[in-house]
Amino acid sequence: MTGQSPARPPHPAAPPAEPNRFIGHEQDVAEIRALLGTARLVTLCAPGGMGKSRLALHLGREVAAEPDAAVRLVELADLTEPGQVALRVAERLRVPREPGRELTAVVADALRPGRTLLILDNCEHLPDPVAGLADRLLSACPELRILATSREPLRVTGENVYRVPPPTVPRETDGPAEAMASEAVRLFADRAAATRPGFRITEDTLPDVVALCRALDGLPLAIELAAARVSALSPREITERLDRRFELLTTGDRTAPPRRRTLRAAVDWSHDLLSPREQVLLRRLSVWPGGSTLADVEAVCGDGDLPREDVLDLLTRLVEKSLVIREPGVHGESRYRTLETIRHYAAEKLESAGEAERIRRRLRDHIVAWAEDAIGRAVLNRGHADWAERAAIIERARYDGANGDAALDLSWRYGEAEPGLRLCVATFLLWLGGGEFAKGAAWLDRFLALEDPRVPPGLHGRALLARAYLTFEPGEPAGADTEAMLRDGIRLCERAGDAWGATAGQGGLGFVRLRGGDAAGAIEIFRAGLAAARRAEDPLLQALHLGGLGGSHIYQGDFAEARRYLERGADLTRRQDFRWGTSLLLTTLGTLARLQEDPETARRCLEESLPLLRDIESPPPLARCLVALGELAVAQGRLEAAYGHLTEALRINRRTGHRHGTIRTFRAFVSLASARGAYRTAVRLAGACSALHEGRYGGNVEELLGAARRRLGGEVTERLLREGRMLGTEAAVELALRETRERTVPEPRAPESDGPRDAEPRAPRPRDGTAVPGGASRSAGGAGATSRGAALAGDGADGAGAGVLTAREREIAALVARGLSNRGIADELVISPATAARHVANILAKLGFSSRTQIAAWVTRTGDSG
Repeated sequence: MTGQSPARPPHPAAPPAEPNRFIGHEQDVAEIRALLGTARLVTLCAPGGMGKSRLALHLGREVAAEPDAAVRLVELADLTEPGQVALRVAERLRVPREPGRELTAVVADALRPGRTLLILDNCEHLPDPVAGLADRLLSACPELRILATSREPLRVTGENVYRVPPPTVPRETDGPAEAMASEAVRLFADRAAATRPGFRITEDTLPDVVALCRALDGLPLAIELAAARVSALSPREITERLDRRFELLTTGDRTAPPRRRTLRAAVDWSHDLLSPREQVLLRRLSVWPGGSTLADVEAVCGDGDLPREDVLDLLTRLVEKSLVIREPGVHGESRYRTLETIRHYAAEKLESAGEAERIRRRLRDHIVAWAEDAIGRAVLNRGHADWAERAAIIERARYDGANGDAALDLSWRYGEAEPGLRLCVATFLLWLGGGEFAKGAAWLDRFLALEDPRVPPGLHGRALLARAYLTFEPGEPAGADTEAMLRDGIRLCERAGDAWGATAGQGGLGFVRLRGGDAAGAIEIFRAGLAAARRAEDPLLQALHLGGLGGSHIYQGDFAEARRYLERGADLTRRQDFRWGTSLLLTTLGTLARLQEDPETARRCLEESLPLLRDIESPPPLARCLVALGELAVAQGRLEAAYGHLTEALRINRRTGHRHGTIRTFRAFVSLASARGAYRTAVRLAGACSALHEGRYGGNVEELLGAARRRLGGEVTERLLREGRMLGTEAAVELALRETRERTVPEPRAPESDGPRDAEPRAPRPRDGTAVPGGASRSAGGAGATSRGAALAGDGADGAGAGVLTAREREIAALVARGLSNRGIADELVISPATAARHVANILAKLGFSSRTQIAAWVTRTGDSG
């Protein structure tokens, strides 16, 4: 006995202890705590499986830790009758009945003294009695606060509704560190480790886990059920089976309520609470993979069974019940979407109702009609809309990208060439501007291959022209059959009386000639096309041919004539407020000014083009303009500005997968690295550039390599080039972004002999021998160097590495140098990816390296092939 009184047992209605780690919703916890400080009724609203109850219980435990605060939990999910609500609250609070008094009044008397937070969990199936009880209790108990969880608001005076978002999921642009830090990935990792002890997300499995979390919209219940499958399936295998998610995600907690044990049960619970007409609208909404506007929903979902005038009220109810999410769209217009899990469920209901083909065709026809009208007005300026309206249409078309893909896919599956080609022809200029050359070409090839005789000649001709233009990817050769497609397209357009299409086709023929080196032939074609465009009084076609004439005269070296045509084209597009055309012509004028050694004019043109390209969100031309600005900044010694432009360009090109754009950006980074004095980095990047460009360097890289050979020596330069060729694109991107930001220590010159010179300045260490934070230090003279840069150069490990690595580790190091991932190494050596990962970690530790790139460089340098 200690003499201390025993701790009081917790109240039976106190929130239970956490069953496992609470992960995610950190920001929500802070916001709701703040809300509870001022609001007396807060309702957490979200669809089933979002973690409302878990969040409420976590908040309850936090509040319970406050002095003199009482927290009481009342679960309502299993109740079926309105009269049971007050009775359940009384039972949980241990409030006895009093003969002759209403039970709610007795409960109010019990809650009136003290500060109490009452958690009412799962209110959605009995909203009216819960709302009535909450209203009376709040009126009678001044210190009472209520935290409710429901799939829809209670609609009580003073209620504050908090829409619980899903845990954060990795964005497309996130790197590995950001992806691992996302709430959804952390949740999966934690629950998977509980299912299979020792489970870890590796660099090989991270992309699969990210795809899994995105496909599940971060829905906590779905992620936890997916994590329960790692005892038998890899993350990739789970992700590949998500098209059957309701059969896959079934192994939930046996002690949980039935609706939380499987994904289907969770969604069934929400669906069964809907009215029949709400169920009809929900299942019809499943045809939109990318969300929709109210006008879209009315047009596609409204019919005799569901009158259009009723759609708004029904849609509003689905939003309130957390089955549809309302988001801001273009220029203040709301967009509506469902979580992917809800959409899959609703699609099943659409199939079982026998409505799937009818509603999907309706959606397809609606999208085709909208694209032909709206995109024509936006891109070709039919109807002379102002720029704000046209920009809104272009942005809306991007929002609808997934819906357009669904419409194309439906036409393909039904073997219907005409609607598919109509949508392709309407969309192809957006594909062109967005750099989606391969995607557009693939769809056109599919529909053209159907050879449907019912396709009108004019549509067939426009489709051939669109397909031909999609071969004009910058830096890539036009296809061998491009000219044939253009001539066939022109012939069909002329047969259909489509002068616009025929004139646009002539422009394509001019570009084919110019790309083939026949500038004189191109000029002849562009002049004829310009005359036809003038006869048609079409300023945009005139600008197309003026731009072609400008480019052709640049090729011939007739810069004055080139400028005359390009400036006329830019004046035309400015008058039409056709910003895409203006930006392209200005970028070309900037290039021309650089050729004329007029850097100020070049900078002025490029800087005028840049905001236009940002405004229309056209990635390939935007990246080209940024690279041109970066190259110009390097030439003028504005190295920080150059780094900013080139970094943005590189990220755009990597995101869009534009190979030639990446090559050109790497070449510009070679110039920047050389200007900074980082010759080793410059040479490695030149090697990476040649690997991407089939052994060629291009641009001024050969000249810069000559300077590097004089600086570093021929042998070292060749070794660094080999290392660069082996880097792989992602490692080269990392090198470019890291090692060209700044350079304060000049690299040593090569000795008079042409022998190797491997030493690069090391980062100084403090006197205690520990590494400098951040890998850099300042000497007395203010100079510094990065230790990561020194390690990448390979200093220090050459002699010791071969001796400290085991034979197996040397073998794996050689495979790393070949570019194999942990999974690839595992397949090669018939070991597990986890074993491969451990070996790689050992190699990094023994050699003092921090990246696989350094291992590859070490293998190349030492000739150690295992």
